[in-house]
Amino acid sequence: MINKQKVNILIVDDQKKNLLALEAILKDENFRLITALSSREALTYLLEEEIALLLLDVQMPVMDGFQLAQMIRSRKKTSDIPIIFLSAEYTDDAHLLKGYEFKAVDYILKPFNESVLKSKIQVLVDLYQQKIQLKNLVEKLQYEVDMRSNAEKLLLQQKNELIQTHQSLKNANNYNQHLFDHAPIGYIVLNKEGLILNSNKKLTNFLDTNNESIKDLYLKSFLSSEYYQDFTEKWENLINQKKSVNIECELLKNDETRLWVRIDLERTSFLQDNNDMILGTILDITLQRRTEKILREKQAQLAHAGRLVSLGEMSTGVAHELNQPLSIIQLSVEGLNLILKKKPDSKKLIEKFKQEFKSILEEIERASEIINNMRAYARSDNYDTETDLVECINRSLSFFKEQFRQKEIQLNVIIDSNVPSVLFRPRKFEQIIVNLLSNASYAVNYKYQQVKDGKIEVKDNIYQKIIEISLQYNQDKKVIIFIVSDNGIGMDEKEISCCMDAFFTTKDVGQGTGLGLSIVNGILNDFKCQIEIKSNKNEGTIITINIPFINI
Repeated sequence: MINKQKVNILIVDDQKKNLLALEAILKDENFRLITALSSREALTYLLEEEIALLLLDVQMPVMDGFQLAQMIRSRKKTSDIPIIFLSAEYTDDAHLLKGYEFKAVDYILKPFNESVLKSKIQVLVDLYQQKIQLKNLVEKLQYEVDMRSNAEKLLLQQKNELIQTHQSLKNANNYNQHLFDHAPIGYIVLNKEGLILNSNKKLTNFLDTNNESIKDLYLKSFLSSEYYQDFTEKWENLINQKKSVNIECELLKNDETRLWVRIDLERTSFLQDNNDMILGTILDITLQRRTEKILREKQAQLAHAGRLVSLGEMSTGVAHELNQPLSIIQLSVEGLNLILKKKPDSKKLIEKFKQEFKSILEEIERASEIINNMRAYARSDNYDTETDLVECINRSLSFFKEQFRQKEIQLNVIIDSNVPSVLFRPRKFEQIIVNLLSNASYAVNYKYQQVKDGKIEVKDNIYQKIIEISLQYNQDKKVIIFIVSDNGIGMDEKEISCCMDAFFTTKDVGQGTGLGLSIVNGILNDFKCQIEIKSNKNEGTIITINIPFINI
């Protein structure tokens, strides 16, 4: 992860006591607080410092906060600085709108809630740091792209220059050797049998050896064995048919480590006897290979996410199609039961199959409930509404109960009887539950396999997979506490710090998209909820969500 540097927060207020109060509230090792008693002083800091966030009092003499904001927005350097207006005097809608006209991110009235202010500032500081990190990353990537492009151009240029030099200046051996030795890529000269006749310093650096020690050895001997056949076929084509060939493979260095390279070989005639020789270039592409691997993994995750989206879209149609045959089966069973009841001689038959009829109807009812929950889950809800969180949990659990039963996962559900309804979006909360239960299910199943394979030791070598859900209401704090815990594989500190980043996953490619916790975090941020993750490797994970209760 990228280390976060201190960010500058400028606080402007004509009252010294207000500045001192804000400094005390916002004291943080990650913040550098700069204070100004006037708009003029603030302008000086804005020109000299890199400001991440501006806390601006509205009512000030000479130049008020609105006038200062107008000047800030008119200057290119400061036009994008987030502004939070603080005011105890201007409290009507007109002043609020005026603040937002200057693109303020917030307009907070005094007295304010310290925790809320700190949370808002932390969000804006995080966004600023992410913006800086993204900018640095883009610049770094652009630099690497430029360097790669320049290296490729230089490679092509030097290769052509070297071939032309050998063809036109056969007797200028010293000059040619100088170029050969000091080229920025690996060069090699081989005979038609593949024996190394000469090489440059770059190549010997690749292989952690020296020029003399690799002479009279075959290039093939430095290749990893799995590339022998491919190399042999291309070599034969080069000798008998083609003018040039290339191969991407792994070379084995002296210390047995592997190096990804691209080998370009070209058959050419040079030297005084005019014999065919093979001139080759060897380019280290290890970084490129690693980057391509990461890219393929991300593409696979995106493709998997796309398949899940398609499956979700199809589920509504499938649920609708299943409802019809279920209804027909239900009506048929009920009709058959009525027909048998009307026949005087069918009393024994009815009694014999009474339990079977009951079981069929119960299973139909259970299947219908699951289908209805699927249809409800697939529907979007665009507005906040009074939400019964207990019902959301029950609907979500209907998707997992059979899966948990088959996988022998013990599910414990603890729900307080006094949990009130909250202003939320039911589908969003169900999405949170489904994502957390899916992660917990994977965690306990993965640990079970690790225990089975002998990679994790547990007491008496017996591991019971357990997932627990609890929903509690803390009336004193006016908060609903939702907890999902498991005794699965768990996470280390590094994984915890990254687990809510988009596309971060510890699962194998195709097993997860890396978007679950990122989506959960986004939903919780929208509804001003707090999430806490506690986890220990090989011991389990506890995820706690605090949902503020507001009277509806």
